[in-house]
Amino acid sequence: MEKVREESGVVEKKLSEANIFLAQKDAINFILDVEQFASSTQIREKITVLNNPAQKSQGEKPKENVLKFQISLWGSYPNLIKFLVYLENAPYLNNIDSLQIKRLSEKDINLANESAGSQPGDVSGIINLSVYQ
Repeated sequence: MEKVREESGVVEKKLSEANIFLAQKDAINFILDVEQFASSTQIREKITVLNNPAQKSQGEKPKENVLKFQISLWGSYPNLIKFLVYLENAPYLNNIDSLQIKRLSEKDINLANESAGSQPGDVSGIINLSVYQ
């Protein structure tokens, strides 16, 4: 029991020292990390910063400090799963609010500019992501 107390004390100390919240000045670094995750998993991505719905008017401070992103993805299904694993293990506290995945047909590829370079059987995905500050 004493050993468990010692180990839990070490873990609590490390957690208190860890910075899991995204600092305002590091927002661009998070976007660069997401782009790197996509590159390393051979996924094409488009990242959009969304307005925080908790912020009702221009001058009002949001109720929770969170950045909202929409990430559109194109590539193979296994690579999309690898991307999600990278995202889950990102150094900042984040939450996937919604995830939509669709298998691309030849018609989808021909109709959409974003899916150019995809092959039939690849997938497209849209992730709505909250990153806490």
